[in-house]
Amino acid sequence: MPDNDPPKPTTTERIINGLPNPWDDEVTPAPRPADEGIAELKSVDDILKVYGCQVSAEIPNVAAIGGAMASVFLGILSIVGALLTPWSLVNAGMGIAFGLWGFASPRKGLAMAGILASLLGIAWNLWLLAYRAFGT
Repeated sequence: MPDNDPPKPTTTERIINGLPNPWDDEVTPAPRPADEGIAELKSVDDILKVYGCQVSAEIPNVAAIGGAMASVFLGILSIVGALLTPWSLVNAGMGIAFGLWGFASPRKGLAMAGILASLLGIAWNLWLLAYRAFGT
């Protein structure tokens, strides 16, 4: 049975005929301030408030997440590396530095774990150095 509905107009025909575009129904323009109030706006924050935009003052430091992960990795590496060489103290020092940077990220717990692992690596390394030097 053939469909007897009339063909739907194209977007161009809707614009020409003044019909509303169904895809534009969801889009509402931002409220605009009165022209006389614009001269009083002094900063970008004032303009954003007038237009109804919300700006977050705190932007998370996503790059510091890598610092937190590197801190954990270097802390574990310093613990294991202490058995091989005293130079793993360098790994522990870098692990602490990366952990401090990692506190600027949303993963503060991971940064704290990295710092603790690095401190444990330093303690283990110093104990092994003392044992090798003055061992029984």
